[in-house]
Amino acid sequence: MRLNRPGVIIVGALAMVLGAYLRSSGHQDSEEVGGKYSGEPGAENSNISPPKDRTLWLTVPKMEHIKYAEIPTGTSKDEGLFHDYAGVHIEHTGWPWEKEANVYIAGHRLGYPHTQNWLAFWDLDKLEKGDEINITDSELRNYTYVVYEKSVGKGSSCGPMTSNTLSDLEPVEGKNIVTLQTCTLPDYKKRLLVRGELRGISGE
Repeated sequence: MRLNRPGVIIVGALAMVLGAYLRSSGHQDSEEVGGKYSGEPGAENSNISPPKDRTLWLTVPKMEHIKYAEIPTGTSKDEGLFHDYAGVHIEHTGWPWEKEANVYIAGHRLGYPHTQNWLAFWDLDKLEKGDEINITDSELRNYTYVVYEKSVGKGSSCGPMTSNTLSDLEPVEGKNIVTLQTCTLPDYKKRLLVRGELRGISGE
C-alpha cells in the first residue's frame, strides 16, 4: 500500500516562525526552551516501536484538502517543506507513538496562490468536539484522535513564540494529543488551536 499526496496541499505558515524561535539562539531565551518546554520527546509506548521513516500523513474528514496530506518535520529554515506540503510537524514536539506527547502541526490559513498548498488549512475552524483527526505513520499505523478543544493560543500575535506562548507546544501530562494550528480570521493576528486526544491505534 502506498500513500499518495493530495492534489492540493498547503504550507505551515506559523510553523516557520515557531521553528525559528525554538532553534535560533539569537531570538530565544534558552531557559524558556530548556525549562518548562524542553523539546524532549515523551517516553515511547512500549507496544509501538518508532518507525525509521518519521514522515507523517494527516487526514481530517471535515477538512476539504486534508486527505493523506504528507506532513514532514521541519523548522523555518526548511523553505522547501513550507512551500510544498499541507503542514509541518514542528521539530522537537511529540510523536503519535509516544505515551505522552503533543504532536504539533502548523499550517497556513491561505497558503500561496497558484501553488499546491493553497487553502488546505482554511477550514480548520469547522472542527468541533468529537470530530476525528487521523495520523498515519510510515509503518501504516493509524492513530485516531478525537477533538476535545478549540481555542485561541496564548499571546496576542500569530507571529513568533514568546515566553508566554511556548506552553502551547508542551505535552499534556499523561496524554497523547495532536494540536493543529493556523491563524485566526479575519485578521490573521492570533493562533487558532484545535486539539484532539488519542483514542485508538489500528494497523499495529
